[in-house]
Amino acid sequence: MYFHKVNSFSVLPLFLAAVNGLAVPTTSRLQTRDVYSPKILTPTTGTVWQANSIAQVTWDTSNPPAHITNPQGTIFLASPNSTSEIWILVNHPLASRVNLTLGLAKIRVPNVPTGTNYTVVLMGDSGNCSPMFTIQSGSGSPSSSDDSESILLV
Repeated sequence: MYFHKVNSFSVLPLFLAAVNGLAVPTTSRLQTRDVYSPKILTPTTGTVWQANSIAQVTWDTSNPPAHITNPQGTIFLASPNSTSEIWILVNHPLASRVNLTLGLAKIRVPNVPTGTNYTVVLMGDSGNCSPMFTIQSGSGSPSSSDDSESILLV
């Protein structure tokens, strides 16, 4: 009996053909999903938050879809960089598991450098940004953002 030498490259096409034969097309349809993207009402331009204080984020709940795909949201602090791209601090959310149907969440304002270019982002099914507002740094040194991962909001 004679056995042929087989290397991995000669078996690869057979393997791929076998795997391709296992793929079965499905006839199920995608479910319609509602996207809930409520407008943020506060903070607004002119709002001033003090670091380490309690503040309130509010959003419009007057027109929710019949079935909200994801009723829980997360609130993040964001700030544009020098090129006006908005960066979200994802490792330190201001609030998590927020019920989007309530229309408000109380948060503790982080101790960040004083600035007039902060925004909050409400993420659930979609993401909304508030207008730019001010945070005034509290006493002590501002939190370091070196350990914060940020992502670009497009």
